[in-house]
Amino acid sequence: MAPGAGKVKQDMPPPGGYGPIDYKRHLPRRGLSGESRYHTTRWVPPTADELFYLRPSSELDNAKFGCQLYV
Repeated sequence: MAPGAGKVKQDMPPPGGYGPIDYKRHLPRRGLSGESRYHTTRWVPPTADELFYLRPSSELDNAKFGCQLYV
């Protein structure tokens, strides 16, 4: 064994200890909020993608795949 290899310096807490741990749950408020999503007071029309994904999934599949049937 080499000299000095037996000594290990252990990590210790800082003087005065560690600070408090924030353990409380921060849950979001439920329901709609008065805050605007677009940060404006004027009307912002929805984009084509937003309208497209509001349609039922059967219409989305028909738009993607057309009349293709997999048997």
